[in-house]
Amino acid sequence: MMIEIKDTGKAAPLFEGWQETLIWSCLGAVILKDGHPVSGASSYSGYQGGIEIEIDTREDYRRKGLATVCGAKLILECLDRGWYPSWDAQNKWSVALAQKLGYHYDREYTAYEAVR
Repeated sequence: MMIEIKDTGKAAPLFEGWQETLIWSCLGAVILKDGHPVSGASSYSGYQGGIEIEIDTREDYRRKGLATVCGAKLILECLDRGWYPSWDAQNKWSVALAQKLGYHYDREYTAYEAVR
């Protein structure tokens, strides 16, 4: 396996639906197995001075630390660029990963999700 950092003009979609995210947010990290993405972290959205992080791993590759590797690589790349890597956990697994990567729980709040 290898990890690559991808920029806007060169990035292929990591998973279905991530292409638009990468085009607008400019940054992502992916782990490839035999040339195919198995885990990745990208910016869900971007804003001046930072990004909102999104991470996903193929189900058959979970619990191997791959999301941690991708998240760490993306966070370090953000810090190198002077960007703030914002993390907004949606579930307990996201909270645990965020804490593993050095984030600290701030507070719980109500959020709404639009479903098609």
